[in-house]
Amino acid sequence: MNRNIGTIIVGFIGLLMGFVVIVKVTSGQGNSLASAAKFVAIGSFVFGLLKPKAALIWIIVLCGYSDLLKRLMVFDTSFNYLDISFVLGMAPACLAGMTLGCLGQGGIRAGLRKSDVVVFLLCSLYLMWVVVKARSVGAGLLGTGKVAFLEGSFVYAAFVGKVLFREREEMVRYFRICVYLFLPVAAYGIYQGFVGLSRWEVAYLESGFSIELRQLYDHRARAFSTLSAASTLTVICALFSLFVITQSFGASRSPAKVLHPLNFLLLCTFICAGILTYTRSGWLAFFVGFTALFFFQHRFTTIMYYVGGLIAFLILFFGADYALQHLDEWQRALTGGHWTQAFRITTWSDRLIGWRNLTHESGLWTPFGFSADEILRSNEGVDGLMRRNSRFFYHDAFTGFVLHRGYIPLVVLIIAAIAVISKIHRRIFSLDPDNRAFAICLFACVVCVGSVGATHAKILQFPVNFFFWIVVGCLVRVLGQVEEKEAVPVSVTEETPTVSADLDPSSSTPAWSYYNN
Repeated sequence: MNRNIGTIIVGFIGLLMGFVVIVKVTSGQGNSLASAAKFVAIGSFVFGLLKPKAALIWIIVLCGYSDLLKRLMVFDTSFNYLDISFVLGMAPACLAGMTLGCLGQGGIRAGLRKSDVVVFLLCSLYLMWVVVKARSVGAGLLGTGKVAFLEGSFVYAAFVGKVLFREREEMVRYFRICVYLFLPVAAYGIYQGFVGLSRWEVAYLESGFSIELRQLYDHRARAFSTLSAASTLTVICALFSLFVITQSFGASRSPAKVLHPLNFLLLCTFICAGILTYTRSGWLAFFVGFTALFFFQHRFTTIMYYVGGLIAFLILFFGADYALQHLDEWQRALTGGHWTQAFRITTWSDRLIGWRNLTHESGLWTPFGFSADEILRSNEGVDGLMRRNSRFFYHDAFTGFVLHRGYIPLVVLIIAAIAVISKIHRRIFSLDPDNRAFAICLFACVVCVGSVGATHAKILQFPVNFFFWIVVGCLVRVLGQVEEKEAVPVSVTEETPTVSADLDPSSSTPAWSYYNN
């Protein structure tokens, strides 16, 4: 009886707050969608704080459709950068609430392990590094806050994923939900690829508030669906194609499940949407991810995969000068229309210029890199403001790291990466067959996004960064299960019901029903 009364009181308070929000949004000045976004951000934070596991579903919606809401603001009388910040702040606010919720509930229920605390501290160090990096390249206080909020803060998804997911079956269900909720994103991308952009979308591009303004001058607009850019959509499609395989093959070690009609249709939808973006970075993500799934099955093929990738990079790096001399010739050999747009040499030449500079000018290799002041004093700008004939010009993360950090941190980073990757693969092959297949799928997702990030300095942006880090958290959780078999402490997921591992798409049990706790 008391529980029913409490439910009625909470429901009444919720209705009252909803009425207040409606009045505030409809009667206030400024952009109404931005006003609504303020309250959604606050509500998302509270929801994540009180129900972090249930908020895992809500944040998927925010990741997939926040940019669409931002685009819809063109229908109002006016909007500005502050209004856009309110919309884009909904997902970070939700994740902030989830992080605090995991810390609070985990501490109260003694559910946090030492490894969870270590992951949280590593996430905090990464966020600090993002802030320091933004400041080192000359970003102001507002710019640094934007980078920390929209790029760095999502690293805490790794902590949230590790804490909230305890069993492989829970992770598989979550990836299935991700795929279903992002299916309209892929479908709308296909629509844009064949039909083109709507007039109101073009109006948003012309407003100057989008990084996709360049699309207005392309042969045809690249599909970017409900996300911020075509590059973001194509990497998301590559990642979600791997999610389809993860929640099918990774759940049962049966490749035939990928050919289940529903799984096959989902896979084809994401692949088709990724192709129609005509974005090379995403196509590379597809190639790297699917080949990783194949080669990571055995130790020898895993070694060959990394050796082949290193050889391919060295050929491009040391052959940059030769490639630049023949790009025009290769461009003319391409057919016209879409293929010319897809294989336009501009951005490839930008990367090649940076690599050529590194191979031709030994002075660019310094122990700890150039400071932002040194680059500014050269009167050649910083980052995207640089001239292409600048010796500091770059368009990829590798060259940027060498210029800003130097070769000593690069060597340390390479050694650390080799050690971490070797340990990950050793742990993967020490798992039981079921968890091994799932861990291979997860690590293929990490390599998929990470490899593209090496050639695209800004790829870890919203919402790619959220899904990348949630996968990292799940991978850490799976790899740590061997050490945690003997100890099963009470956790924030203690009320999660035990369910069958049979996750066939035809199952009558909704995947999201396990997030109602």
